[in-house]
Amino acid sequence: METPNCYLEFDFPDETTFYDLKTVFDKFKLSRDRNLERDDQYWFDSFPQYALSRFWFLDTDIKPIYPTVEQSNGNWHFYSLVEVLYKDYEIDFVDLRKLGSYKGILEYMPYSYPYGGTGGFIALLKSFACIPTSANDGTGLYKIVFNPDGTYAFTDLNV
Repeated sequence: METPNCYLEFDFPDETTFYDLKTVFDKFKLSRDRNLERDDQYWFDSFPQYALSRFWFLDTDIKPIYPTVEQSNGNWHFYSLVEVLYKDYEIDFVDLRKLGSYKGILEYMPYSYPYGGTGGFIALLKSFACIPTSANDGTGLYKIVFNPDGTYAFTDLNV
C-alpha cells in the first residue's frame, strides 16, 4: 500500500468499534482543523465507556464511576492523551478509514520532525480494542510488537 502520509495500520474487532473510533478521530480532526476550544467534559463525553475504562484517572479528574485501569507503563492517563492528540502533536490529522474487513488505517501528516511520535495514536487505538500492526512514522516502516504487559516495540521492516 502506498500513501504519502504517515500512518498506522490496525486490526479492529467489529463495525461498531470502528465507527466509535472514527467518530472520536473526526472530533479531534475537526477541533484541530478549526482551532476549536474543547474542555475536559467534552472529551470525556466523546469516548464510549469501554474506551474510557482502558485509561487511568487522577482523583481530581472528571472520571467514570465504573472501574478503570491502574496506572502502569502499558496504559495512559486519559487527559494526557487528550492533550497530546488535541494540542501537542505537530501534525495534521488526515483520515481514519477501512482498508478491508477488520483492517483500518489512521493517516496523519507531520509539520516537521520530531512531531511527537506514534505513542498517542497507539494508545487511542488500543483504547478502542484495536491492535496496531504496523507504522510508517516518516522515518521508516515498522511492525508493532506488543509485550504481555501492554508495552510495545517497533521492528524495522526496511531492513
